[in-house]
Amino acid sequence: GAFAEMAAAGLRPDVISYSSLLKACAVAGDVECAERIWVEMGQRTNHFSSYVPPSSYTYYHLMSAQRRVGNASRELELLEQLVERRLAPTTGHYSLALQSLSRYSQLPLSLDRALQLYEDMRVRGLRMDNRGLLPLL
Repeated sequence: GAFAEMAAAGLRPDVISYSSLLKACAVAGDVECAERIWVEMGQRTNHFSSYVPPSSYTYYHLMSAQRRVGNASRELELLEQLVERRLAPTTGHYSLALQSLSRYSQLPLSLDRALQLYEDMRVRGLRMDNRGLLPLL
């Protein structure tokens, strides 16, 4: 795979290469691969001997992979982690989470959670665009 080739060439992945791989996994709908990459990225000692902290982009792409397979609870967990790490969530992060809550309304307190997310987004000065609002109607 791509990482093996990088390792063989003596290159270490950075947040951009990890984000690109996570995005590819999300597009392919391969959440297991995305989670493996996520875990490797977060290890303090991986086979690259380098720790790469996640960015808001890596969170977005992993959330997107989770949404493709309908794992709304993991998506919400990732959004919470992003905020706990003091990374700035974007409208895109909130849009993914709100769309999942609308698709999986059987989740406990999904309406309350959606309203709280929307309020958090507004407090941060973010505005949902039409594309993000349409699935919520």
